[in-house]
Amino acid sequence: KPKLTTLKGMDINKFKVSPLQQDINLSRQILRIPCKKPDKRRFFRVHPEMYTFLYLTEWVEDGENYLVSPDMVPVVGENAHQFKVYLGMYHPTHTLFLFPVRQPDPKGRSWPAWDGQETACQTAMTKWVRMEWVQDASSYELINASGEIEDPPWPDKTLDEILAIAFSGNVITDIDHPVIKSLKGL
Repeated sequence: KPKLTTLKGMDINKFKVSPLQQDINLSRQILRIPCKKPDKRRFFRVHPEMYTFLYLTEWVEDGENYLVSPDMVPVVGENAHQFKVYLGMYHPTHTLFLFPVRQPDPKGRSWPAWDGQETACQTAMTKWVRMEWVQDASSYELINASGEIEDPPWPDKTLDEILAIAFSGNVITDIDHPVIKSLKGL
């Protein structure tokens, strides 16, 4: 019988462990969900029932979207806009994101880009798509994924739970918020 391999006088067998159990269940804890237009290079889907209407403002300092409470909209002024916010998921990573689609202004005016984003969301409820801006047409073009791609594995969370994760630390509820101070030049 061959001699046991040792390292500095230690028996290597003392370091060996059993293989990992095959029945271990893993669960993901979602720590961040970005709120932004989808990456033009990635295919995505949107959940057909998980959307809501919110007031948002983008702070140029960090490029983040901030949730604005309705009573703060007059304070934020023309920087607050109403969005239809959809829950989206990228393929193949299954990474979640919120897709904010700008809604018409109070006078009912829209812009072709907003309409194109809404069309993309309606299509992405049943198909994997990606969006590309076509400068010459001043609109988005949709590219449908070819082949069979499985439906998204949507998380077992409510929309409220998802919004709480997405806007954690990015909620404007009072005039002392740094975004409000920045907008006022303070």
